[in-house]
Amino acid sequence: MSYSASLFENLPAGHCFLQIHAESGDSVDTLSYAVDRNTIPFTVNPKTGDVCTKQVLDREEKDTYEFVVIALDGRYETKSPVVIRMLDQNDNPPKFERERYFVSIPPHSQAGRTIIQKNMTYEMEIFARDHGTASNIGKATLVVRVSSTRNHPPKFEKFGYRVAVDENSANVDLLNVHAYDPDTGPAGRLRYRIVRSTQREAFRIDGTNGRITLVTPLDYEKTKYLELLIEARDESKEPQFATTVVQVSVNDLNDNAPEFLALPHLLRVPLSTSLSEVVYTVKAIDADSPAGGNNLISYELQPPSSQFSINKKTGQITPSQPLIQYSVNADGILEAGTTVLDVRATVPNGSPVFYNITGPEDTLIRGFNIDRETGRITTTTRLSADQETLYHFLVAASNRNDLSKGVEAGVVVQLSDASIRCPKFPFSEYFTAIRENAAPDSVVLPYLQVEDAHIFDRISYQITEDNSNDNFFIDTRAFNVSAKIKKPLDRDTMPMTLQGMYTLTVTASNQRCSGNTRLNIFVEDVNDNSPLFEKKDFIVEVKENAPPGHVVVHLTAMDKDELDMNKLRYFIIDGNSEQQFQIEESTGVLSVRSSPDREETPGFANIHVTILDENDWTPTFMNETFLLNVTEGSSSLGASIRLPVVDYDEGPNRQMELLILEGNIDNHFRLSVDDRGPLLTVVKELDREEYGVPDSALHVVVVGAKDMGVPPRTGTATVAVVIQDINDSPPEFAKDVYYEFVSENEPVGSVVTTLTAKDEDAEYNTNMKYAFGSRTRNVPFFIDPFTGAVNVSRTLDVSENREYSIIVEASDGLWKAATTLKLFVREAAERDPLFDQQHFRFAIAENMAGAFVGHVELKERMHRSNSMMQYNIVNNDVKALFNITKEGKIFTKVGLDREKRSQHTFTVMLEERKPSTKVTVCEVTVEVLDVNDEIPTFQHTYQGTINENAPSGTPVTVEPPISAVDNDSGNNSVVRYSLSGAGSELFKILEVDRSFSTRQTPS
Repeated sequence: MSYSASLFENLPAGHCFLQIHAESGDSVDTLSYAVDRNTIPFTVNPKTGDVCTKQVLDREEKDTYEFVVIALDGRYETKSPVVIRMLDQNDNPPKFERERYFVSIPPHSQAGRTIIQKNMTYEMEIFARDHGTASNIGKATLVVRVSSTRNHPPKFEKFGYRVAVDENSANVDLLNVHAYDPDTGPAGRLRYRIVRSTQREAFRIDGTNGRITLVTPLDYEKTKYLELLIEARDESKEPQFATTVVQVSVNDLNDNAPEFLALPHLLRVPLSTSLSEVVYTVKAIDADSPAGGNNLISYELQPPSSQFSINKKTGQITPSQPLIQYSVNADGILEAGTTVLDVRATVPNGSPVFYNITGPEDTLIRGFNIDRETGRITTTTRLSADQETLYHFLVAASNRNDLSKGVEAGVVVQLSDASIRCPKFPFSEYFTAIRENAAPDSVVLPYLQVEDAHIFDRISYQITEDNSNDNFFIDTRAFNVSAKIKKPLDRDTMPMTLQGMYTLTVTASNQRCSGNTRLNIFVEDVNDNSPLFEKKDFIVEVKENAPPGHVVVHLTAMDKDELDMNKLRYFIIDGNSEQQFQIEESTGVLSVRSSPDREETPGFANIHVTILDENDWTPTFMNETFLLNVTEGSSSLGASIRLPVVDYDEGPNRQMELLILEGNIDNHFRLSVDDRGPLLTVVKELDREEYGVPDSALHVVVVGAKDMGVPPRTGTATVAVVIQDINDSPPEFAKDVYYEFVSENEPVGSVVTTLTAKDEDAEYNTNMKYAFGSRTRNVPFFIDPFTGAVNVSRTLDVSENREYSIIVEASDGLWKAATTLKLFVREAAERDPLFDQQHFRFAIAENMAGAFVGHVELKERMHRSNSMMQYNIVNNDVKALFNITKEGKIFTKVGLDREKRSQHTFTVMLEERKPSTKVTVCEVTVEVLDVNDEIPTFQHTYQGTINENAPSGTPVTVEPPISAVDNDSGNNSVVRYSLSGAGSELFKILEVDRSFSTRQTPS
């Protein structure tokens, strides 16, 4: 018989807690009890068998005692084992293994990140003290609970999200954030919420699917950038959570009216002002953004003036008399006493001149002074652009010997606020991720410019704080400032305290002041390390007939890659042909499956473990959007951008096929893969003018990476190709010849016509200037070099000349274009032949030769003989297409092709030959109507995949999507689809939307 007992620690010595009892068959025997050794802290009463303590016991020193009690009757003895288990009392204060623990938690650590591997709860008091003269102290309690749960924390698909939305939009879905959790049940169900936001009330998130909605309008002029912190939390008892950042950029809309800068109430123009001289420049501003052209301002005079005109682009007002104007562009701050300008005026006879500043009070002229003798203008007080940016006034110069004679000039002083504004980044922090095996010079963050960068003359960017050991640099060489990799990265050698996160501070400076932003770079782990067991071989012994479930050994392996944490799986791959052992996949515990027999299976075997992969990762590009800046034309050839993509699976699940999904119909791009990853290259010249935009063109290419898993997973990224303009397009007039009529009594200065040339280049390459050709001399007309307006410069006389043929040139500084302007002068009372209307519009179906197009008719007039009328088509380029009869009827010469040109515009001239030649013109537009004469064409060869035995109605995946093009228009271009050929009976395709599916089960 054996005895066992439980005993609390700390009981006093002599405490008896157990009685041993023995019996003898002889009634005369007297029994006595004793312990087998004296080294134990217990005694036994020799007469009663009571077991008692010899001293105070401490469970922390020993928690179990085993000894033997002997019973004697004087001749015989018996033994009984005794086991004493000590019970704990709360007699020890908590004591850490070390006096001090150092735990580093990097800024912005993702929720759920392991801090320290101990199963306990920490409660700490945190004190914060400011640095004021009398310091204030705030206190908070921090509780860090280290959970023993085996549940996985959620993980967002992206480290950070970026999205753009138009201002004034409301109830618009912006994007879906998505996190995944491999757990099942409540531990795998996620709820999303907005933790904090720049404008919390402006956004709403669907807690179940992560859809973020903009519920109230945003105003670009108030807030250009916003930031949201999103949390995904599971529903387990000990919930795990993760966070991500969504950065929202607000797009500007043209929702602000221009506002004039201060205008003078009175503008005095001397009589001596020369023709086409600038009298005054009107300035207006528009609060909208220049990026989309929403702040471009066009000026006009209301009502129109016969004495003044205004340049639509520059706001310059020009009269028919000259006025001198001085313009000064200065830094944002002018200290008192600064020389602004030296003005000069002279008198032909050498008389002395004195100067004075004049103007109404609201022009702020009190900030300036002029030296009456020299004309030097200086500031009388400190002027700053943050108070006023535009000053204007008049300077009067008078003949000292005859004060009635004088002249005035305008002065405009413009202060730039660029020198007093400090650079400011759109966001105080940026969040981005980069693969650890990304090559040096790879872009980490493509958009790192300060707001309104164009207003600063010079900005320098540098990294001022860096915990990455100089692994990154700021590239300012490209069109956009970006952060790039300087040296190879290795996630596995990063200090544990960083937890995979580098934090940089980037400073932008304009030599006067600076702005900072923090760049948080998460280095994504790549599966570049194999798991390693603690030992190369494990040698264990197992007794034969060990019961099923008996643990043989606990195998543990480690993998340096963080992404493999808690993902290792263990398998027996050899030496277990009799299925006598089994291993638990997730823990590596090797146990007996069926009792082994040594006689059948002696000896031992090595244990080999292979970790198999599941296709649970979607190929992911480093960025959702990449930026490639190119210049159009031949210089665009060879421009390229790396598109780093990662798939953390293994084997075929990691192998990827790269392809261009959208934006490459004309094969301008090639996507290749080398040892540094995917590379998108421009292989055909890009032409910005094809996009019909006023500034840089944006071409979007969508690329995809599809892995070889079953089923395959596909990730996509967008490449925004910004095509910059070069001056490669010459100006172009709409017509080769312009015909205009002017009456001989037209007053001097009146506008006869305005000629405009079109230039497809961007506005900054289109500084259009107009002029008469060098051989055009002594004509009574002049042309405004900026607007192209042709004016009468002197009195016209029909007896001097009835017809003027003038070559008009337009130049953009590099290219020239020319056209002919034919001006016919007619007598005031002359009765020229006149058409019913100035512009005729006709329509005719394509492919019809010799068909009647339309009739251009004269107004009814007495004493007119049609035999004296001669019709002609002026434009040489359409004479091969159309013919006009002596009655003014127009016919086609050949069949017209709408697909080549859908509209023809030309000029018809009518001459009346007797008694004197008189001419008039009209414009004709012929619209070519479509005929269904084009055959639909497919753009690609298509390949579809489907599993065998798929049920009827199963969609078939076709790459690329089926699409045909018909160059006809309207209903004639609608394409309907059908199937034919071997096997077509197994599938069906909808006529219009091209949905492709099975009709019956393929065999």
